[in-house]
Amino acid sequence: MSGTTLITGAGGYLGRRIAEHMLATTDRTLVLWVRAKAIAAVAEQLRHHGDRVVVCGGDLADDEPFKDVEARHVETIIHGAAVTRFDVAADLAEAVNVAGTRKLLAFAGRCGALETFSYLSSIYSAGLASGEILEAPRPEPPAFANEYERSKWRAEQLVLGDWPFRRQVLRVATVLCDDDSGAVTQHNVVHRLLKLLHGGLLPIVPGYPGTPVYLVTGELVARATVALVGCGEDGAVFHVAPAASTSCTLQELLDWSHAAFCRDDAFLRRRVLKPLFADAPTFDYLAATADMFSADIGPVISVVRPFARQLFAQKQVHNDRLVSAWPAYRAAATRELVDNTCAWLMSSAWAARGRV
Repeated sequence: MSGTTLITGAGGYLGRRIAEHMLATTDRTLVLWVRAKAIAAVAEQLRHHGDRVVVCGGDLADDEPFKDVEARHVETIIHGAAVTRFDVAADLAEAVNVAGTRKLLAFAGRCGALETFSYLSSIYSAGLASGEILEAPRPEPPAFANEYERSKWRAEQLVLGDWPFRRQVLRVATVLCDDDSGAVTQHNVVHRLLKLLHGGLLPIVPGYPGTPVYLVTGELVARATVALVGCGEDGAVFHVAPAASTSCTLQELLDWSHAAFCRDDAFLRRRVLKPLFADAPTFDYLAATADMFSADIGPVISVVRPFARQLFAQKQVHNDRLVSAWPAYRAAATRELVDNTCAWLMSSAWAARGRV
């Protein structure tokens, strides 16, 4: 693989890993687009790559955020820049995730050599849909648990519109850890829930015990993204996620995490109980009246509320296109991944530092 690739969000968690993997496994020249304030730091980190890396940046809310990118040399675009918080406000999600994608597509239309536009989406762009989640466009909007999901669905519709270049959508599952070691360098809502469990502050969890939970590593996402560039027909959708048959359930995630924490003597001495499941009406009532309850309930409500309804959605995710296009794919041993992640979090003094 040769030529020039533009990676947006290259200073973020996934964008940085994708860039590092592409530098290590291809001879491509990379244009790394980052937040304006991060340009100097990212350029310094990668200066040993010499002319292979050009770092530029801006703000997706600007009128022309990509004005400093030389369009005529770009052959591939990997769009990873986004706000990824489940609690993102509607106006920010629209400005960054939707309008930002629209601006990048307009820029892509000026790239005469462009062959592939690859968009990093989320399996939660399917919103609250249950049943089979296929690797295919979803032209009809489902209901959504939050504005993040809505913005990713809206951005997908833009990418899969009528453009004079190949488009592909990569829907990514929840990143549990960096790699098979269980190391965690960016915390998300899963880690906040694990912290509450470790602290004995997770008395309840909304959802059904059998709800599938789809977890991946940052390393797998980076490898898949690089491997899938240019694969499939125009408009192809890939799920960078385990299939339902190899995922875990919400009950298993809680059981395995509790068992891993029980290897810690201090956790055992506190005799922390596994959380109980709350049905949707019960959780909605607790959320509406959270201020009336003890301090034990408050942290759970604030962490879980933005995506609580997802924990009732019985998604049966398919990844047949991923497996076909990327023969190197291997489903992770999910329990081992959860064990390693919990062990790493405890060994890193994560609980003592109060990180969430």
